[in-house]
Amino acid sequence: MESRSGLGSINPSLYALAQTTPGVFHDVTTGDNIVPCVAGTPDCFNGTFGYTAGPGYDSVTGLGSVDGFNLAVNLTKQWTTPAISLLNPPSAVAGAGSFTLAVTGSGFDSASVVQWMGTPLPTTFLNGTQLLATLSAALSATPGFVNITIAGSGGTSAPALFGVFASFGASVTSQRITTTPPLASGCLLPLAVTSLGTSDTAYLYFLAKVTANSLLTHDWVAPGGIVVDTGAWPSATGNFCFVDANFPLAVSPVNPIGTWQVRVFDHASLLFSIPFTVSDAGNQTTPLAHAADGNAFKTTVLLTNASTTAAPYTLRFNDDHGNVPSTRFELEMGSLIGIIPAGGLATIRTAGLGPQTVTGWAELTAPSAVGGSVIYSQKTGLPSIQEGTATIVASGSQHFFMPFDNTAKAITGVALTNPGATAANNISVTFRYSDGGPNETLSYSQLASRNHQAFVLASQFPHTANRSGVAEFTSDAALSVAVFRFNSTGAFTALDAIPASATATTVTRTLAHAADGDAFKTTVLLTNAGSAPAPYTLRFNDDQGNIPAARFELEAGSLTGTIPAGGSVTIRTAGLGDQTVNGWAELTAPASMGGSVIYSQKTALPSTQEGTATIVASGSSHFFMPFDNTAGAITGVAITNSGANPAIIGVTFRYDDGGPNETVSYPQLAARNHQAFVLASQFPNTLGRSGVAEFTVSSPVAVVEFRFNSTGGFTSFGIVGQ
Repeated sequence: MESRSGLGSINPSLYALAQTTPGVFHDVTTGDNIVPCVAGTPDCFNGTFGYTAGPGYDSVTGLGSVDGFNLAVNLTKQWTTPAISLLNPPSAVAGAGSFTLAVTGSGFDSASVVQWMGTPLPTTFLNGTQLLATLSAALSATPGFVNITIAGSGGTSAPALFGVFASFGASVTSQRITTTPPLASGCLLPLAVTSLGTSDTAYLYFLAKVTANSLLTHDWVAPGGIVVDTGAWPSATGNFCFVDANFPLAVSPVNPIGTWQVRVFDHASLLFSIPFTVSDAGNQTTPLAHAADGNAFKTTVLLTNASTTAAPYTLRFNDDHGNVPSTRFELEMGSLIGIIPAGGLATIRTAGLGPQTVTGWAELTAPSAVGGSVIYSQKTGLPSIQEGTATIVASGSQHFFMPFDNTAKAITGVALTNPGATAANNISVTFRYSDGGPNETLSYSQLASRNHQAFVLASQFPHTANRSGVAEFTSDAALSVAVFRFNSTGAFTALDAIPASATATTVTRTLAHAADGDAFKTTVLLTNAGSAPAPYTLRFNDDQGNIPAARFELEAGSLTGTIPAGGSVTIRTAGLGDQTVNGWAELTAPASMGGSVIYSQKTALPSTQEGTATIVASGSSHFFMPFDNTAGAITGVAITNSGANPAIIGVTFRYDDGGPNETVSYPQLAARNHQAFVLASQFPNTLGRSGVAEFTVSSPVAVVEFRFNSTGGFTSFGIVGQ
C-alpha cells in the first residue's frame, strides 16, 4: 500500500469506508464488556458498567474486525489524489461572461479547491465526486486553453483542459430571464427578473445575430448543478429574437429552491449563462434547537407534508456557531434537499459514526404545511437504543418555562439556540424549586447570533443539583429550546418548553392516552406559564369515558390543586398490578397552563423506557401520522373522541415503498371513547412497511403515536395537522 506523510488522523477515512464500502469490516453485533461497578458512581447504572455490541459502530468492538486486504485496497483508493473526469461546460466562447463550472471526478473532499491555471477559484463542495466553481468574466475573455486542477488534502489532480474559443459567428445582446410569455409576433423587450417563485415559468429571452456556422443549444441547470432540461434551435442566418425557450419551475424533478442557470451554447461551447434564484413566498425557515451525531448518537428528522401539493424542503445542519459542520452529520438515510409529495414523508437520519458526539442545531426551509418531529437516539451500554422526540415548532420564544428534575439521580439537559441575526445579550433565568426553597434569578451568558449551547442544567446552575422545579427564561432575542430528561436507569426522553401566556380563560383539554399498571405509569407535568395562580383538575377516564374502576392510583401529586405563577406540579400514577389499564384524561385549567405527558414502563430491560407527548390545545379532524413498521419497529396509536357525537374516521395510507395508496375505513369511535392499538394489527397491510397515514374525521379527535424500536426502546410524538 502506498505510504504517505501528512495524512493526519486515519479515523475519518475508516468511518467513511465503514459507511460506503462493504467487506472492509466484519460487523460484530453480539457480546458485551459489562463489568460490576458501584451504583451511583459516574456512568454506573444498576451496579454495572460497560457496553453491548450492536449493528454498526459500538463502544465494544468499534467498527468490527478488519479484512486487511480490503482495507489496504480501499484506503489506497481513498488516498488517491483527486482526479477530474468531466468539466461542464467543457469549453466556452471568448466573452461568455461569468459562469459556474461543474467538476466531476473522484477523491474530492471539503478541502478541495478548483484551480484555474493554479489560481484558486471560489469552490462549493457537493460531495466526493462533485465540485462547483465560480468563474469571473475576465477568465474567459481571451481565446486559448487553460489547465483546470483540483487541490485537496490528497494532493493536486492532473490537469484537465478547458478551451476558450473564438466566436463561431454568433453575437448576442439583451439576454435575460423573464416571467413574461413571448408575444405572438414582434420582438418587444421584456422586463428582466433575477428572482422567481416555484410556480413561475422562466422564459429565456435574447437577441442574436447568427450565421450559417452557428449551432445554438441551451439547457436549464437546477441548484447543485443538475441539468433538468435541454433544447436546440434550427440553423438560420440573420438577426433574430429568441423567445421560445422556457422551463415551468413547478415541474422541476428536483427541489427548485436555490440558484439556477440557463445556459446557451454554440457548437457545445458556452456562449453565455444567466443565473437566477428561485424561492417560495410560502416557505419559512424553522430552527431545530438541537442536533447531535457521533458516538452512536443519531438525529432523525421526520418531515410530513400536510398540503395537497408537493413541497420542496432544505435541511441544513449547523455546528455550535452556525456554520456547516466540518465533521460528522453524514447521512444514513434521506437527503438534505428534496421534494415531499402531497401527504408524503421524508426521513433524514444521521449515521452516528465516530467515537465522539458532535452537537449543533439545524434549519428547515419549507412551506408551512411541512411539519414533523426530531428523534434523538443513542446506543449506550444498555441493551436498548434510547430515543427522545421533540416537536418542530415554527418559531422560538423570548419568554418560556422549562420544568426540570435533578432528583433521584435524574438529570436534566438543555439545548439553547439563538437562530437570529442579533446576539441575545440579556438572558435571565428564574428558578422556582419544588422543595419550597426561595426563588433564584440568575444571568445566563450571552448567546451570539446563530449560536447553540447544550449543557447539563446542574453543571451550568449548580444550585439545581438534586432539586426539581421550573426554570423561567426571559431573553431579548427569540430562542429555540430542547429539554432532555435522563432518568436514573439511563433512559431519556425529550420535552418541549412552554411559552409564556397571559390567557386566563379556563378550558378543558384532552390527553389522548393514559396507561397504568404492569409497571406502566403515566406522569402529567403541568406548568403554569401565566402571571397568576392557576387552579387545575385532572380526570383519568377509562376507554368509555368513565372514571376507571381499577388502577390509576397516584404515586405523586393530586388530581386537583392550584399551581402558583411560574410553578409546576407532577401527577404520576403508581403502575400497580399485573395488567395495564388504558384510557385517557381531561385537564381543566386556564389556557396559560401547559405541559407534557410522560409514558413510562419498566420492562425486563435494565432501563425504564419513557416517551413524551406535549399537551395540545385541541384535537384535529384532519391530520397526518408518519408510521414505521420496518426492521422490527412497531407503531402504536391512541385515538380519543372527547366530543358529544360519534366520530366517523377514514384513513389513507401512502407507502414509502412506492406501493399504491390505500383508503380504508376505521370503526366508528363513539362519543367520549378511546381506542389504542398496534397499527399493523388494525391495518394488516402496513406490516413491514413505512409511510404516512392521513386521517379525516367527522369531528376533532386527540391522537398520540408511539414508536417502538427493535431493541425495546420507545418514544412518542404528536401528529401533523392540516
